Amino acid sequence: MTDIRLPFQNNRNFMGSLSHTQQPICVVGAPTDSAVTYRSGTRFGPSSIRDASLMLTDGVYEKFPVDITKYCGDAGDMPIVSGNVEQALSTVERHYATLCKNNYVVCLGGDHSITLGIMRALTAITGPVAVVHFDAHCDTWLDHFGQPYGHGTWLRDCIEESLVDPKHVCSIGVRSPADKETREYLSGKGGTTISA
Repeated sequence: MTDIRLPFQNNRNFMGSLSHTQQPICVVGAPTDSAVTYRSGTRFGPSSIRDASLMLTDGVYEKFPVDITKYCGDAGDMPIVSGNVEQALSTVERHYATLCKNNYVVCLGGDHSITLGIMRALTAITGPVAVVHFDAHCDTWLDHFGQPYGHGTWLRDCIEESLVDPKHVCSIGVRSPADKETREYLSGKGGTTISA
């Protein structure tokens, strides 16, 4: 695999962990917000999460004496080009597929559309997976302002591409209004929606 790290100091890695080499858990950033509606900024999520995580590394506590650096490494950020959602999804899928072959992968940041790229990579290895989706929005829109992919379409896309078995999908916390077809899409496919 090509080195996908963007240059930043090791002390800016997630929880002060080392760069990823052989650790079983891999943290990787997906700095993109090309598929959001009006609220850009999730592209800064990976660096913000890393910065905040450094507050958690001020000591190894007696009750939980775990040194995360033995288990977790930071693979940096995926080189996602801004402004092209399909290309972003392809980049996420490609890099996630490489990383999750031998690691448990935690992805930081990015708008919700990255989930589709992650699910494509993951299910190519595992087959369809179950999903517990915590969100105020149903994420089952047919399109995103006329575009095929967006932050609110990923769950429908995953179902349509048979990446998930809708009978094993539960959306919790949905409260935002949507048209009837969008709102009832998941339940119509056998999934569960728990409104808030």
